[in-house]
Amino acid sequence: MIQFFSIAQEGIPVYSDYLTDNYYLLHPAMAGASNCDKLRITGRKQWFGQEDAPELQTASFNMRLDEKSGAGIILFNDKNGYHSQKGVKLTYS
Repeated sequence: MIQFFSIAQEGIPVYSDYLTDNYYLLHPAMAGASNCDKLRITGRKQWFGQEDAPELQTASFNMRLDEKSGAGIILFNDKNGYHSQKGVKLTYS
């Protein structure tokens, strides 16, 4: 008997914030890549005045643990019409 177990996950919606200089938000493997701890907050809303307009808020923090490793956290809130998702992503690189 052969059993398979798999977990699928959808990427978080922060990739649409590509205009920011927050490399950690776009590529979580960048945790700790800079020489200082970084806390960033972003927010975006489209179509002001429209009900259920798309919007996205993120908060991220990442830090270097030692010369070769870093850790971070991303909090996000994404709303798009009737669909919404909130989440947390912890990373170690």
